[in-house]
Amino acid sequence: MLKINTLKELKAEQVSLRVKKSRLENDIKLGFNELKAELTSFRSISKDAEELLASKDNHFLGFSLGTLADILTEKFLLKNSGLITKFILPIIVNKATSGLVEGNKTKIVGWLSNLTNKLAGKTE
Repeated sequence: MLKINTLKELKAEQVSLRVKKSRLENDIKLGFNELKAELTSFRSISKDAEELLASKDNHFLGFSLGTLADILTEKFLLKNSGLITKFILPIIVNKATSGLVEGNKTKIVGWLSNLTNKLAGKTE
Protein backbone atom coordinates (compact mmCIF):
# COMPACT_ATOMS: atom_id res chain seq x y z
CA MET A 1 0.00 0.00 0.00
CA LEU A 2 1.31 3.37 -0.96
CA LYS A 3 1.48 6.22 1.49
CA ILE A 4 -0.56 9.02 -0.02
CA ASN A 5 0.45 12.57 0.92
CA THR A 6 -1.41 14.81 -1.51
CA LEU A 7 -4.76 15.04 -3.21
CA LYS A 8 -3.08 14.54 -6.58
CA GLU A 9 -1.56 11.24 -5.42
CA LEU A 10 -4.96 10.17 -4.08
CA LYS A 11 -6.68 10.82 -7.43
CA ALA A 12 -3.89 9.01 -9.30
CA GLU A 13 -4.29 6.02 -6.97
CA GLN A 14 -8.07 6.04 -7.49
CA VAL A 15 -7.61 6.00 -11.26
CA SER A 16 -5.09 3.16 -11.10
CA LEU A 17 -7.40 1.17 -8.81
CA ARG A 18 -10.36 1.70 -11.16
CA VAL A 19 -8.26 0.51 -14.10
CA LYS A 20 -7.12 -2.53 -12.11
CA LYS A 21 -10.73 -3.25 -11.09
CA SER A 22 -11.98 -3.08 -14.68
CA ARG A 23 -9.13 -5.33 -15.86
CA LEU A 24 -9.96 -7.90 -13.17
CA GLU A 25 -13.67 -7.75 -14.03
CA ASN A 26 -12.84 -8.40 -17.68
CA ASP A 27 -10.65 -11.35 -16.66
CA ILE A 28 -13.53 -12.76 -14.61
CA LYS A 29 -15.96 -12.34 -17.54
CA LEU A 30 -13.54 -14.06 -19.91
CA GLY A 31 -13.04 -16.91 -17.44
CA PHE A 32 -16.79 -17.26 -17.00
CA ASN A 33 -17.35 -17.37 -20.77
CA GLU A 34 -14.63 -20.03 -21.15
CA LEU A 35 -16.21 -22.09 -18.38
CA LYS A 36 -19.61 -21.71 -20.03
CA ALA A 37 -18.18 -22.91 -23.36
CA GLU A 38 -16.60 -25.92 -21.66
CA LEU A 39 -19.91 -26.83 -20.01
CA THR A 40 -21.68 -26.53 -23.36
CA SER A 41 -19.21 -28.95 -24.91
CA PHE A 42 -19.63 -31.26 -21.88
CA ARG A 43 -23.39 -31.24 -22.42
CA SER A 44 -23.00 -32.11 -26.10
CA ILE A 45 -20.59 -34.92 -25.24
CA SER A 46 -22.98 -36.28 -22.60
CA LYS A 47 -25.85 -36.09 -25.11
CA ASP A 48 -23.78 -38.00 -27.69
CA ALA A 49 -22.85 -40.57 -25.05
CA GLU A 50 -26.51 -40.91 -24.12
CA GLU A 51 -27.45 -41.60 -27.73
CA LEU A 52 -24.61 -44.09 -28.07
CA LEU A 53 -25.40 -45.98 -24.87
CA ALA A 54 -29.17 -46.04 -25.31
CA SER A 55 -29.17 -47.47 -28.84
CA LYS A 56 -30.84 -50.82 -29.29
CA ASP A 57 -27.89 -52.34 -31.17
CA ASN A 58 -25.27 -51.43 -28.60
CA HIS A 59 -24.90 -53.71 -25.56
CA PHE A 60 -21.95 -51.83 -24.08
CA LEU A 61 -23.77 -50.49 -21.03
CA GLY A 62 -25.19 -53.86 -20.00
CA PHE A 63 -21.89 -55.63 -20.62
CA SER A 64 -19.79 -53.11 -18.69
CA LEU A 65 -22.12 -52.91 -15.67
CA GLY A 66 -22.51 -56.69 -15.66
CA THR A 67 -18.73 -57.14 -15.70
CA LEU A 68 -18.38 -54.57 -12.91
CA ALA A 69 -20.94 -56.46 -10.81
CA ASP A 70 -19.09 -59.70 -11.56
CA ILE A 71 -15.75 -58.28 -10.42
CA LEU A 72 -17.21 -56.69 -7.28
CA THR A 73 -18.97 -59.91 -6.34
CA GLU A 74 -15.96 -62.12 -6.96
CA LYS A 75 -13.20 -59.92 -5.51
CA PHE A 76 -14.94 -58.25 -2.57
CA LEU A 77 -18.17 -59.91 -1.50
CA LEU A 78 -17.09 -63.53 -1.96
CA LYS A 79 -13.41 -63.08 -1.13
CA ASN A 80 -13.34 -65.80 1.52
CA SER A 81 -16.02 -68.14 0.15
CA GLY A 82 -15.70 -71.62 -1.31
CA LEU A 83 -14.49 -72.43 -4.81
CA ILE A 84 -17.85 -73.31 -6.34
CA THR A 85 -19.60 -70.31 -4.82
CA LYS A 86 -16.78 -68.04 -5.92
CA PHE A 87 -17.09 -69.12 -9.57
CA ILE A 88 -20.85 -69.69 -10.00
CA LEU A 89 -22.40 -66.74 -8.14
CA PRO A 90 -20.47 -63.98 -9.99
CA ILE A 91 -21.62 -65.42 -13.34
CA ILE A 92 -25.23 -65.38 -12.15
CA VAL A 93 -24.84 -61.81 -10.89
CA ASN A 94 -23.23 -60.78 -14.20
CA LYS A 95 -26.06 -62.25 -16.28
CA ALA A 96 -28.78 -60.82 -14.03
CA THR A 97 -27.21 -57.36 -13.99
CA SER A 98 -26.65 -57.34 -17.75
CA GLY A 99 -30.26 -58.35 -18.39
CA LEU A 100 -31.59 -55.78 -15.92
CA VAL A 101 -29.51 -52.99 -17.41
CA GLU A 102 -30.33 -53.89 -21.02
CA GLY A 103 -34.04 -53.88 -20.18
CA ASN A 104 -33.90 -50.47 -18.52
CA LYS A 105 -31.16 -48.88 -20.60
CA THR A 106 -33.16 -45.81 -21.62
CA LYS A 107 -34.25 -45.11 -18.04
CA ILE A 108 -30.69 -45.44 -16.72
CA VAL A 109 -29.21 -43.22 -19.42
CA GLY A 110 -32.01 -40.67 -18.91
CA TRP A 111 -31.30 -40.59 -15.20
CA LEU A 112 -27.57 -40.11 -15.84
CA SER A 113 -28.35 -37.37 -18.35
CA ASN A 114 -30.55 -35.55 -15.84
CA LEU A 115 -27.84 -35.89 -13.22
CA THR A 116 -25.15 -34.42 -15.49
CA ASN A 117 -27.48 -31.59 -16.51
CA LYS A 118 -28.13 -30.76 -12.86
CA LEU A 119 -24.41 -30.83 -12.12
CA ALA A 120 -23.76 -28.57 -15.10
CA GLY A 121 -26.43 -26.15 -13.91
CA LYS A 122 -29.03 -26.79 -16.59
CA THR A 123 -32.46 -27.82 -15.33
CA GLU A 124 -35.31 -28.87 -17.55
